[in-house]
Amino acid sequence: LNGRVFLFAGSAPTLAAGINVSAFNLGNAIGPWAGGLVIGAGLGFRAPIWMAIGLTALAVGMATMSWLVERRPARDHANGTETVTRSDRAERDRPQDSGFPEPAPSCPAI
Repeated sequence: LNGRVFLFAGSAPTLAAGINVSAFNLGNAIGPWAGGLVIGAGLGFRAPIWMAIGLTALAVGMATMSWLVERRPARDHANGTETVTRSDRAERDRPQDSGFPEPAPSCPAI
């Protein structure tokens, strides 16, 4: 997921990483909260399982919608065509210098 976020981050990889971590933390808080709601509503101790199934289905649905939107051709205003997908545009517009240092060369085996 982090790689996907950085692919679309463009010139703001630090901001994208911060939002990505915030989304994970939000998910870590919503799950137990929703489980506590169904237990508190008197639905029993097996009810959080059904809540988890529902939240998982919601997440899969959102991921599918994201994938479909990404694959839909988008209008390329630079040359007036509609054949460039969003992922192609993100790859094309990605800055060459990411701001991160180059990895150190690997050491030869001794």
